[in-house]
Amino acid sequence: MSERSRVTWSDVSRQNLGRVTLAGYLYKSVGIGWDRMRILGSYALVYLHRGAGLYQDALGTVQVLRSGDLIVVYPDLPHRYGPRPDSDDSWNEFYVVFDGPIFDLWRREQALSAKVVHLEPPAYWLPRLAGSVESKTPMEAMLAVQEFLMQMTQETRNNAADTDWLRRAKGLLDGFTRADEVNVAAAAEAMGETYETFRKRFQKLGGISPGRYASERVMARACGLLRCHRETCAKIASACGYCDEFHFSRRFKQIVGLTPSGYRRQFQRL
Repeated sequence: MSERSRVTWSDVSRQNLGRVTLAGYLYKSVGIGWDRMRILGSYALVYLHRGAGLYQDALGTVQVLRSGDLIVVYPDLPHRYGPRPDSDDSWNEFYVVFDGPIFDLWRREQALSAKVVHLEPPAYWLPRLAGSVESKTPMEAMLAVQEFLMQMTQETRNNAADTDWLRRAKGLLDGFTRADEVNVAAAAEAMGETYETFRKRFQKLGGISPGRYASERVMARACGLLRCHRETCAKIASACGYCDEFHFSRRFKQIVGLTPSGYRRQFQRL
C-alpha cells in the first residue's frame, strides 16, 4: 500500500504571535509507525477522514481511532498513531502544523486539553479544517486555525453536555423496571423538558425512542428471569408488569425476536 501526499500549505516565515508552517493531505498513510514514538516540536491537528487505527503516547494513553477523529499533537509529548500494524485499514488524513505563543496560551487556558476529539461528519469538518489554511495569507491562516480551534472546543463542550444529558435520561428510564411503570412524560418532567422535546432529543442522541429504550430494558430484565429462574412465563409476565402472558409474549417477540418459551429453550440446550 503506497502512501501519497499533497501539501496544501507551507510557510517558513517568522511570526511574533504564531504561524501555520505546514498543511496537507496524506492518503493510504502508514501513520508514524510502531517502532518508535515521535516528538514533533510543534502543535498539529490530524483529522482522520477515512480509515481506523490507534493513538498512543508516552503518558500511557491508548485510544482506538475511527473516521471523524481529530488528533491534537503537542510539541513536547512523544506519541505515535496510524493504522493497526496487523491490519489492512486505510488511513486518509488532513494535517495542519502550527506553533507560537498564541497557541501556547490556548494550551495554558486548557482550550487545547484533549488529545483526540471526535468531529462528525467528515463531510462537514474536513472542509473547515482544510479551508482554514488553503488560499490564505500567513496571518489569515493563523487566525483561521484559531477559529477552527474555537469551533472544535465548542463542539467538544456540546458533546460532553449531550453525553451527560443522555446518561441522566437513561438513568431515569432505567428506574422503570416494569412495563406498567414506564412513564416517559414523568422522565421528561424530571429533566425539566416537555414530553416532545425530551422524546426528540433522546431519539437524536440515543438513536432510539425513550419508550422503546424503556421497553427494551424491561425485556432485558425478563430475559434474565427466563435464563435464571424456573418460574412460569405467566409469573414472569406479571413480575415484569404485564397484565397477562399473551401481551407479554407478543411484546417480547417484537423486541427480542423470539417468544419467551423459545428464548428459554435456547438456554436450556446450552
